[in-house]
Parts: sequence; structure tokens; C-alpha cells
Amino acid sequence: FLVRKIKEIPFHLVYSAFGLFIVACGITHLMEVINVWIPTYWLSGGIKIVTAVASFGTALILPFYFPKIRDLARGAVLLKTQEALRESEALYRQIVDTANEGIWLVDLEGRTKFTNQRMAEMLGYSTEEMIGRSFHSFMDQHGQVDAMKDQKATLRGHMENHDLRLYRQDGSEIVTRVACSPIYDKQG
Repeated sequence: FLVRKIKEIPFHLVYSAFGLFIVACGITHLMEVINVWIPTYWLSGGIKIVTAVASFGTALILPFYFPKIRDLARGAVLLKTQEALRESEALYRQIVDTANEGIWLVDLEGRTKFTNQRMAEMLGYSTEEMIGRSFHSFMDQHGQVDAMKDQKATLRGHMENHDLRLYRQDGSEIVTRVACSPIYDKQG
């Protein structure tokens, strides 16, 4: 009954069969206790009584272990889910890092949250050096004004594509074609 009610428990059939086996053993041994009245079978009957009590006792306390079994099963499912998430994240990370285009993620204040390896190479930085820096620190004043306009339009849901002049770490400049789009978190 409990195995059928608790869906998270793996191997429902095994637990049901085990419970049925314990109860059947107890009933069988209890029926053989009748032999106790014949002196020749007292030892055998005494063993049957002990076995019957043990079987029924196990059957009675088994339901109290189901919450622990359920928690173990949930933990196993959680571990599988976490492993699948790690694999998925690693795959997407590999796709993003091997892309030939630069990918740059900034927050609402324009701070760099993420860049892929290609973007960092284009500007002559490591990805770690770019994290936390303002997007605007990589462009001149004219570019900063354009970037602010684009950011406002992007936040209103408009996809923006334009050329943007960025400055590399060595001071040289590059002109890039930029496509901006918003990414929303749980809070919108």
C-alpha cells in the first residue's frame, strides 16, 4: 500500500514483493505453530513462533522506513538532475567559447557579466580581466552615447544592430558589427 502511494520510491515491485514475502512467511510459520502441541515438535514449533514474530515485526516496522527510502530516492533523482545540468552547462559553455563571434553579456548598469574567449581575444584581454568592467570603458565618448541609446532601445524590446568602435588593450581600435538583444532573468 505504501509503495503504491509514494511515487518517488524506486523499484516499487521489489519493495512490494519483499513486504508480501515477509507477511507470507509470518503466516506460514504461524500456521505451523499448531505442531507445538505435540512434544516431538516443540523445538521446531518454538523456532516457528520466533520466526513468525520476527516476520510480522518486520512487516510492522517496515512502513516507518519508507520516508527514509523516499528521501534517498529523491536524492538520487536530484543527483541525476544536477549531473545533467552540469553536462548541459559544459556543452553550452563549449559552444559559446568556440564560437567565432564575440559574445558579451552586460547587466543593466553596463558592467560586464560574461564574455566568451573570442570577445576577449578581439580586445586583447583575458575573460577574467573584462569581468566587472564597464562596457563603456572599451569605447570613446561618441560610442558611449550610441551604446546608451542602443541599451535603452534594447530594453524596450527592439533588436539593435549597428557598427561600434571599440578600443583594444594596446590602444588600437577595431570597428565591429554589434547585435544587441535583452536576456531576462526570473524577475524580468
